[in-house]
Amino acid sequence: MMRKKTHDRPSGLAQPPVPEDRLRRLADAQVMDFGISAQTPCSVMVGQYPEQAEVLYDEHSPCEFGVVTAGCFRRYERHEETTLARGGIWFSGPWEPHGWQTCQPNAAAVVIVCAPSFLYGLPSAWPSPYLPFLRPSLREAMQPRTATERNEVVRFAERIAAEASDQGRGWRTLVQVELIRLLLMRMRAIPSVDKDGLDVDAQPERIVGVLDHVRKSLHERITLSDAARLAHMGRTRFAEMFKRVTGTTFGQYVTRSRLEGARQDILVGDDKLATIARRWGFANGSHLCRCLKRHFGVRPSEIRQTGRHGPGRVNL
Repeated sequence: MMRKKTHDRPSGLAQPPVPEDRLRRLADAQVMDFGISAQTPCSVMVGQYPEQAEVLYDEHSPCEFGVVTAGCFRRYERHEETTLARGGIWFSGPWEPHGWQTCQPNAAAVVIVCAPSFLYGLPSAWPSPYLPFLRPSLREAMQPRTATERNEVVRFAERIAAEASDQGRGWRTLVQVELIRLLLMRMRAIPSVDKDGLDVDAQPERIVGVLDHVRKSLHERITLSDAARLAHMGRTRFAEMFKRVTGTTFGQYVTRSRLEGARQDILVGDDKLATIARRWGFANGSHLCRCLKRHFGVRPSEIRQTGRHGPGRVNL
């Protein structure tokens, strides 16, 4: 049976087997496009659900951070089913499949989706506000425990929602500041060594630095050896650490990131597929087409047709 948690329950022991149905639905999670780009680095949504919602599974390239402001939500990840009441928070990192539903009528939440770079507003801050989006093992410690803490989290979420709704001058910067403040405040609860035995204040910082370099260098050739040198680690040690921190291999991360860049170009532009393929490091248009079908379940023609329907939140 899958381990169930509430936001104020301490973590359990060894992880039990994952139900086959859950694995299948996570593997088939719907790819979402929130229109996040360099020009639009974040989007804020206020979800209100008068009726109890069914379980939906999705994944996406931006980071997702949510705060329950009313009622109760249930989140489904690979090894955990987590119930969150008012003031509870959730995270989804890039390409992290997850499911969610409301547990009762009249539930509500504020959800922020953003590019990872949106969380680098304080370059000298450590631990990095980006870290919990990469490390699921850190998230439980960040949950608010008392009524005072839960109320504080909700107030942050309400200020973020108000700034996004007003869209006054500099609203995205104000959202960024409030989000980073909230994350850093909750990260005070993280122990210096997490439950996996990984030093939060040491090696993960190197991995975050490599991720930043990869995002800026996706048009160039990036090898595992190059990344290991950037992190000042041996190749094997880096590969192991990268998998522990991000939940995926370095090669898979680079491929998914390049595919997302290519998908965005297909969605908003008119360049030929072969041109886009070369730009993002694929052998040719056919190679890019096969990779898009394998990872996203769609062909370039379907992505381009979706783009012609207009901007906004797009379900692929």
